[in-house]
Amino acid sequence: MTTKRVRLLKLRASLRKNESGVAFMEFAFALPFLMVALLGGLELVHLALTHQQLSRIATSTADLAARYRASIDEVDVNTLFMGSQMSASFDDFDTNGRIVLSSVTRNPADDGHWVRWQRCEGALARASEIGDEGEGKDDATIDDVNGMIVTDPNNVLVAEVTYRYTPWFFPVRSSILSSIAPIFTERDITYTSAFIARELTLRNITNTTGLADGDRRLCS
Repeated sequence: MTTKRVRLLKLRASLRKNESGVAFMEFAFALPFLMVALLGGLELVHLALTHQQLSRIATSTADLAARYRASIDEVDVNTLFMGSQMSASFDDFDTNGRIVLSSVTRNPADDGHWVRWQRCEGALARASEIGDEGEGKDDATIDDVNGMIVTDPNNVLVAEVTYRYTPWFFPVRSSILSSIAPIFTERDITYTSAFIARELTLRNITNTTGLADGDRRLCS
């Protein structure tokens, strides 16, 4: 056996016994899972805060609208939408969000609900789950309002808030990562809130200042 072969055999034997790189290899294998856990934790906090803010927008919009007593005007609705968004910290809500405020009563035949008027804010393409303005007046197509039955002569103000949530890290709609960690999936989040109007005069909306259609928050 040559000297070179002996050296190779000794080197192979020493490499078999050498465990100095084991910890590094274990860390390399565990790093992807540690990163997913760390980033997933941060994303979970981000998602929770988003839910909290959307809930606040929906509640404040419906509550503030229901507080108007004498009447509610187009200018009031514009101000209301602005104030509701100020309660949150979304920089992109105008593009990725939508608020739908509806005034709902019983219809004349008392066999369903009637969307008296409806106003919207935000560019996200999202229709009301209750129905469009004027829907239900002459038929019984709207059985309930977010699971509630409105009794005559009550008037309910309903705020539906939807936001297209984009994760901080790896924003995707469908991928291998989203199936492993759904927290990273882009999604639409919706919150609905309803309050009974303090006055029956909120069944109709006025335009005393003569706002043009472009300045009114029409849904169409």
